[in-house]
Amino acid sequence: MLIIVLVALCLAGTTVALGELSHHLQTPKSKITDCQMFPSSQIYDGSEVYIPGPTADLQTIPANFNCVYKIQAPANATDGMYINLTLKNGMKGLNDYIQVINVDGYPTMYTNRSYQMDQYVIPPGSVISVKVVTKSVYMASQFSIILNYHANKIGPSIPMKPSTQFNFLDLNTLRDGKNFFTSVTFTNSESIYITFPESNAGRTFCWNCFVIDGTIDNQTAVYTLENIENGEITTQSNAVTVLTSVDGFMGTVLDTWGDAAQNNYISSLAVPNSLTFKTTHPMHTGAIEVVNFNGTGITMNQLSVQGTACKAYVLNGPPNNQSQVILDLSTAQIPHTFDLQALSVVSEECEISFSVVGS
Repeated sequence: MLIIVLVALCLAGTTVALGELSHHLQTPKSKITDCQMFPSSQIYDGSEVYIPGPTADLQTIPANFNCVYKIQAPANATDGMYINLTLKNGMKGLNDYIQVINVDGYPTMYTNRSYQMDQYVIPPGSVISVKVVTKSVYMASQFSIILNYHANKIGPSIPMKPSTQFNFLDLNTLRDGKNFFTSVTFTNSESIYITFPESNAGRTFCWNCFVIDGTIDNQTAVYTLENIENGEITTQSNAVTVLTSVDGFMGTVLDTWGDAAQNNYISSLAVPNSLTFKTTHPMHTGAIEVVNFNGTGITMNQLSVQGTACKAYVLNGPPNNQSQVILDLSTAQIPHTFDLQALSVVSEECEISFSVVGS
């Protein structure tokens, strides 16, 4: 009979000081077959701990081994830790395996034909699950999990501005050169629609950048930025948290779900840049929020509008009924300069190409 033991490295509550964050950990048992963890005293800034231990070396496990390790990076509303996780895979049996469920819910399976070593980053408050299984035939399979803990400040929480104003931020402006992760949380009275605009050089590559549906200490879902489909997310909660680990442009543009629902889709564009988009399907409305993250002034210096029933125009605010039309693109004289830091280009049954620069 298989014995499945689930050991959770997790927080029973999140409104506690860093020194108390790990006291709910279970103490190790006497045998490797007990799915042993480690005492809370081993968790501090700069510590290195091992599963199943006692060293970082590969540890041999018996047949019929079945353990699930849930590893959560400690965090509260102001302070936290992130974890560098190194997995050493020494599976030897044909049917023995390790399954890692990453913070974004994506599974990765390791067998005797997989990588012998892999690495993950667990941002503050997030969880990785590692399941290690051997079958009934003993094959001297081995594994080791190495956890490196590092302190990290939690960024500010910013209430979203009303629908008459744009909501955007370049996270690079918050980088302090001290913390691996820079984070910011946006809060609202309803769900939030967030997009990630590209700069002229393209979006900064950042595999260890994350988007959390919720706050650091109350996470509904976690996304890896590089895996976000179409560069946009609608939250289930009334908060969204973005974490970046690189120096470079990391723009965010946010709308309330009520405003986003007025359009079939909304995307965003950072100045300077160019874009071609289509809304040729009848009754479809698309909007592009154009932002000059460096200051006031946007010049549209190229424009092409096509479509027999096309309506295309520029709004002085977010794409909702509270913003005003400031330019009809079907009759616009180009180049045209706007004394704004952000604007919305709205298209109904059109194909539009345009370029914008700062001014």
